[in-house]
Amino acid sequence: MQKFVITGGPCTGKTTIIKEIEKIGLPVMHEVATEVINNELNRAKKNPNHKPLLPQTDLKDFQLKILEKQLRKERKIKANVVFYDRSIVDTLAYLIHGKYNLNHLFDHHIKSAGYTKIFFLEQLPFYLTDEVRKESPECAKAIHDCILQTYKSYKFDIITVPAMDIEKRVEFILRNSIKK
Repeated sequence: MQKFVITGGPCTGKTTIIKEIEKIGLPVMHEVATEVINNELNRAKKNPNHKPLLPQTDLKDFQLKILEKQLRKERKIKANVVFYDRSIVDTLAYLIHGKYNLNHLFDHHIKSAGYTKIFFLEQLPFYLTDEVRKESPECAKAIHDCILQTYKSYKFDIITVPAMDIEKRVEFILRNSIKK
């Protein structure tokens, strides 16, 4: 199985690229953190007594929930080629950025994940916040750098994807990924 990870800091275009790859008809796995955040926010809207588990409220437990869900979703994938919007390495990087040392919980999972290549997206010349993306531009840059260093520390094959228009980025990733 070929597993390609699309990663980078907040607002680097990961989700847009994953959606474009999905439109082409290739298997993708959408970002787990966004799914969890949206579920938590929806639960809180329906039940005012629900305290949502979010990165801002409890980073450690939030990221551990992401790890659990990410591993579960990855195990279910049966395709020969899949593109991931982030991986478990990103989850660890967010914890490292938050000053949690939980590498021991991740080492085995990361080393056995079998990610083929990591496509690390350069930051875009703009930065937007929304209901899910709350970080300041400075914080986003620090997270971006931490993610890169975490992948490097596990010695993954990292390909930097330049900041260019979406079509060119997708073409670049596809040209440098799938082996025929």
